[in-house]
Amino acid sequence: MLKVLAGRAAVEELSLDIDEICREGARRMLAMALEVEVALYITQHSEEIDEHGRRLVVRNGHAEARRIKTAAGAVEVEAPRVNDTRVR
Repeated sequence: MLKVLAGRAAVEELSLDIDEICREGARRMLAMALEVEVALYITQHSEEIDEHGRRLVVRNGHAEARRIKTAAGAVEVEAPRVNDTRVR
């Protein structure tokens, strides 16, 4: 079997690249999970309308990006916003 031997600098560079790949994957998974959660919430309340026929629960862009600590390191995620005008 053939083996590729790399110097210490190459191993450290590869390690940094793998860490960045893990952080990007974690960021994407968090962003997708938040988008799915908001879509489900809006769908569950899509039947609720006001006297003018407008929905009471709608999307409202994205919140400011926040840094979230994960096992892969800190990642920045923009959470989707919801405007819920139902009376509680």
